[in-house]
Amino acid sequence: VRERTGIFYDRNINASPLEFRRQMEYIKKKFNLISMSELVECYEQKRNLKPNSLMVTFDDGYRDVAFNAFPILKELGIPAVAFLITGVIDTDAISWEDQISFIFQTIPNGTVKITEDAVYSLKSPGEKDISLWQVCKKLKEIRSIERNRIINELIETYQIDVEQMGKLACSMNMGYMRSEEIQYWNNYGIEFGVHTITHDCLTELDFEDINHEIVGSKRRIESILNKPIKAFAYPFGKDGDYNALTKSGLIKAGFKIGVIFESGINKPGTDPLELYRIGVEDNHRFRLDCHGITSLSPKELVILLKK
Repeated sequence: VRERTGIFYDRNINASPLEFRRQMEYIKKKFNLISMSELVECYEQKRNLKPNSLMVTFDDGYRDVAFNAFPILKELGIPAVAFLITGVIDTDAISWEDQISFIFQTIPNGTVKITEDAVYSLKSPGEKDISLWQVCKKLKEIRSIERNRIINELIETYQIDVEQMGKLACSMNMGYMRSEEIQYWNNYGIEFGVHTITHDCLTELDFEDINHEIVGSKRRIESILNKPIKAFAYPFGKDGDYNALTKSGLIKAGFKIGVIFESGINKPGTDPLELYRIGVEDNHRFRLDCHGITSLSPKELVILLKK
């Protein structure tokens, strides 16, 4: 939840603080807003949720959410859950997407080489945007240790001012939440879940590393909040980013809820370890997204319109 800057990465699911407030005011009028604790309780007690229930979620644990979104939620009395990448809590790290975006904006117009067989054009603002999207898509597919190596090589090759990047990010409340912020907001209706240690795609890891990512991150958040954590968000969360092995790891670790990043409406019978979520945008689609209309198949949409 932040203003667009043109310098750092503009995610498709960003919203400005003003638009976020409008969105939250809308869902407060139209939906039965629930917390993660309520969802877990209903699952454990085998009770159905009230009709039209909706839960607000955030991924990764960005500081701009704590500064720009949480105060609005507190004011409106809306519960929410933020899924945290624990390896960056209490650090000065900023997201790798933001680092790539800053690097691309800093490099003079021309080309940038990511690997020997991957060269991208930065000759115009439009080409920079396309190249940024392509590079981020490519880097999502590799392990964090390799991704960080590539970013560090870019920083060295193009002599990027890391200190300037860090100061600018800090001035915009970017980076990740700190322990004291997590504890503070947990006292005001914001709950926290697990999003692994490194945000690596779990299906690319072996069994031992999967368990380390799941259990290690769970223990870290539980040590900060001194309470059990039962909700998990799969990194990236698309089909292929989770499977039976990752789900068995969640069950073994004591998780009750797992959320993905595939659009859809959760109905009775939906797997609690594969709950759908709808990514919302800073535009007119928000209300349609909330009601699940944009996630309907053409056939389902025709049936709805006939009703």
